[in-house]
Amino acid sequence: MNWWDNRNEDTRAAAQKGLTLKEYRLARRNEKRRAKQLRRLHRPFFGMGLFGIVAIVVFLFVLGRGFLVDENTAIRAVNGTGVQSLEIVETHPVMPVFWGCDQRDAAGFEWTGYNGAGQKVDGIVCCGVLKSCTVRY
Repeated sequence: MNWWDNRNEDTRAAAQKGLTLKEYRLARRNEKRRAKQLRRLHRPFFGMGLFGIVAIVVFLFVLGRGFLVDENTAIRAVNGTGVQSLEIVETHPVMPVFWGCDQRDAAGFEWTGYNGAGQKVDGIVCCGVLKSCTVRY
């Protein structure tokens, strides 16, 4: 098949649709692009590219990093302040900022116990993945 045969086929197809040769080729190119985009969308994760995959991993780490903090670390931090009969009441592994922790903290643990004078105290201990714990009364 020669180039002029292809041109004749395009000319015939354009005439059937009532378009000029240039308009027909532009429409055919756009159809091919749309079809390629639709194929790409049906492939999971490959349609969003490397940036999308990295964004998902970072998002999951930010939300799920509280699950990496051990409860025993928080208990040791509170026991270091002299609190006795410590009990962890509630754990906040996701977004501990809403419970009085810092932005860098990964998890918050609400606790109750008794101080050295025998009075009941409660508070929250905020721990990070790459930082130590902070006890708040």
